[in-house]
Amino acid sequence: PPAPQATPTHQPQPTPPATAPQPAAPPRKPSSPSPAAIQAKLDSAVGAISCAMTRGYGANGQYRIDGIVSSADRASLTAAIGSARSALPGVAVTSDLRDFTGPYCGVISAIRGYAPLFAPAASRLGMEMAGGVSDLVEGDKITVDLTPPAWATNIEIDYVSSNGQIYRIQPKIGNSAGAMLQETLGSVGAPFGRDMIVAIATSASIPLRKGGELTGTKAWPTTLKADLSRIKTDGGRVATAAVLLDTTLKQ
Repeated sequence: PPAPQATPTHQPQPTPPATAPQPAAPPRKPSSPSPAAIQAKLDSAVGAISCAMTRGYGANGQYRIDGIVSSADRASLTAAIGSARSALPGVAVTSDLRDFTGPYCGVISAIRGYAPLFAPAASRLGMEMAGGVSDLVEGDKITVDLTPPAWATNIEIDYVSSNGQIYRIQPKIGNSAGAMLQETLGSVGAPFGRDMIVAIATSASIPLRKGGELTGTKAWPTTLKADLSRIKTDGGRVATAAVLLDTTLKQ
């Protein structure tokens, strides 16, 4: 009879089924930047624009930048804010900018260092046109609302005309530090155009002849910059603000 076949030592094993592909993990959402990081990013962006004065507001991922800027620098400032916004995931940043063509860059250079973008409210000098009205016609009163910091003992207001003339006045602050102070600077007259009003709050006096003083945008900004620097060097405090207004001939 035929000999029995030898039993194989190893039995063949069934091929295991292929493992089903696992779904890819969803991409991690970038973490929201801290308020300090947001403010630092925006401050760096606007600080790179030389002829602009801006003020920032915001919290909880919602921020706004208001300010004035030379017409030549407006596109650069808008682009800088947009670039900063793109680098801040989950943060909304809006802006409200007014531009000018007048000879104001020298003045802005002298005062912008005393108006940090995100200065604490208690350290800010608030200024706006009375009633929020910045379009005035010949004969209208030019009135501003000021809110000086509580530490301010002196206020200077400078009306900077589009023709380069500056009229400097120092109203009495009295007991208005920390509270709103309304000041009428005069009435609208020629020359007409887009003018600027500057306010300076200090804890020490700025040299000024009695009453008002008429000067110009060519030499005065250099003198002002030195005066404000001296106050800071001596341990004093300074805060500044600026607004634009449009003046036109009465029809």
